[in-house]
Amino acid sequence: MPTTSQNKPSPDINSPPPVDVERLHIVAETDAEKATILEIFFRIAMETMAALQTAVSNNNPVQWKKSAHHLKGSAVNLGMNILAQKLERAETGGEFSPEACDSQLQDIAYEIEHVKSYLAFTPGGKTGG
Repeated sequence: MPTTSQNKPSPDINSPPPVDVERLHIVAETDAEKATILEIFFRIAMETMAALQTAVSNNNPVQWKKSAHHLKGSAVNLGMNILAQKLERAETGGEFSPEACDSQLQDIAYEIEHVKSYLAFTPGGKTGG
């Protein structure tokens, strides 16, 4: 995958969008509902990232899997399919090591930011703020 000067993956124009906006509209019909749901989702996402980090620090693979699973469910429900796939890999992946987990954390954090950016610049995906 191509990278930018900051070693972040650059968007692949052939890749699916990070959010299925139609799915998001099923969950939240109005802009106000969408803004509220996304605000809650991104707050939970940050809490989950902290929990994943703690799981690595405490060498706790059970907590790692539970945390990844929790956020994955929310991502699926909101049509954030690429993020859900990354969380699925974190949840079910074989190796639990600081190196493997750090790499996955970076991928998940990047995808969360990708979702935010996409929603901010996509008609019908705006978060309202």
